[in-house]
Amino acid sequence: MLGMKFRPVDGYKGAADIILAIQRNEVGSICQTITAFAQTGQHMIDAGIVRLLFTTEREAVPALKVPTVYDFTKTEEQRKILDFHASSLEIGRPVLAPPNIPAERVQALRRAFDATMKDPAFLEEARQRRLDIEPRTGEQIEAVLRTIAGFPEELLAKAAQLTRR
Repeated sequence: MLGMKFRPVDGYKGAADIILAIQRNEVGSICQTITAFAQTGQHMIDAGIVRLLFTTEREAVPALKVPTVYDFTKTEEQRKILDFHASSLEIGRPVLAPPNIPAERVQALRRAFDATMKDPAFLEEARQRRLDIEPRTGEQIEAVLRTIAGFPEELLAKAAQLTRR
């Protein structure tokens, strides 16, 4: 869609195998979250063996000092298709409740989650485990899910074509 010259290579069982393949010069890159890559490959970033080309966030992450893939788009259609593909990053690992739960209980659960994400003891434990905490509110997750559910069929077809080989 953006004219980037990447050629996917299948056959690796997971990120650890791909990182090993990079070290062996079998492949030249990996598409993975920065947090996940840092778990096994931070030493490669630190040593200059690999470098970040871009992020998939809509807005640049200042600390990373790399462009966002959105910087390479030329049309609103391209941005919408990227939004669709990046939506899984936006929702992360949502906490779900059963259908028909009373609205006041949904609000209580959401506010409890929000409070946990700000709790000093929780944040300290996450820091000790070297985990990045970038929470989204229930309202933010719901908005992303509603956008995905209403994604136009013609753009959905184009997005599907981009992932086929």
